[in-house]
Amino acid sequence: MDACQDRTQRYHDDALAHLHYAVWCLYAYMLRAEPTAALEIQWHRLALRALELNPGNALAHSIFALECFHRGDHEMGKLEIETARQVNPFDRTGGHLLAVGLCALRHWELAFTLLRDVAGLDSRYPDPLRAVPCLFYFRQGEFAKAARSSVQFAALGGWETFGTLVSHCRADDCKGCIQTLSQAVDKLPANLSRNTLPASDFWENIQQNAPKPATSSALMTTATATDTLTASE
Repeated sequence: MDACQDRTQRYHDDALAHLHYAVWCLYAYMLRAEPTAALEIQWHRLALRALELNPGNALAHSIFALECFHRGDHEMGKLEIETARQVNPFDRTGGHLLAVGLCALRHWELAFTLLRDVAGLDSRYPDPLRAVPCLFYFRQGEFAKAARSSVQFAALGGWETFGTLVSHCRADDCKGCIQTLSQAVDKLPANLSRNTLPASDFWENIQQNAPKPATSSALMTTATATDTLTASE
């Protein structure tokens, strides 16, 4: 953040600095690392400037699209998503970033549609790792690891468990989501589960180790989230 802030102030035509600063604003919004009102103004200004300086860049169109959705300009947001996908139709990572951003903004149907397009999901059962991105962070990935086939997904509770998890996510009920995940994994046969942490202890461990939403830790948290999402692919 400091580097991008310094470069955008010193060099008003620094295309990459404006672009990466706009991306940082997206993560800061998702992680609640900055006051919302100030962040919204900054994100809008940087996303627009990044697009002006990077007119043929798919990432610039993607970040601007998400900022449009955040402001409520859904038509422009959809147009920018189409533009980003046309600029680089084989960019799965960019599509995944768009989908995660749309989930953060609670545009669930559009996010899942985009995920199916970029990931080629098997319609026989959902891939929890991609369908609900936050699931990967819970239960140390055990739920996602165990749900890689239709048989294993059924052993976890199938669509009923998946629907419960989605409901928890939509309601911002992280505790309920983690408990449901833990209970589902705890019931798996030993050969399908490698978990060692009980549901109650796992939630307490999450609370104790959760980073505080401070500006100084935003870049570290963002880097960790980015590495995790990249590894999940």
